[in-house]
Amino acid sequence: MQRILIIEDDISLRDNLSEILAMEGYNPSNGYDVISTDNGSSGVNFSLCLNPELIICDINLPGFDGYTVLSQLRRFGRQTPFIFLTAKSEPRDIERGIRLGANLYVTKPYVLEEFISMVKRVLTDIPSPSSASKV
Repeated sequence: MQRILIIEDDISLRDNLSEILAMEGYNPSNGYDVISTDNGSSGVNFSLCLNPELIICDINLPGFDGYTVLSQLRRFGRQTPFIFLTAKSEPRDIERGIRLGANLYVTKPYVLEEFISMVKRVLTDIPSPSSASKV
């Protein structure tokens, strides 16, 4: 089963993202499991244990912030595709996220169709941990 991890502290947004992804075909009947958590610390732990195909992460989180989540994962050698989904829209915030290794940086509010298109593109174009060749 392929996994998508959502790290978002706003429960309504977290649940909404999970439902949207399920309606777009990212559900168990299509081989996907969408997992979510409400803080950065558990997000790092889930990612290290579950090895998701994609991480969608807010920046303003309890525990570790989103920047720390991404930098911790990269420090551990994880190259999991990573999308920031955040209200932080200042150019310096976007630059920091991309410099740390985010594949995409999406600001809230976002256009649903564009966001789904980005998710599909990341899952299609970027090798995921489970599809990467093993040495």
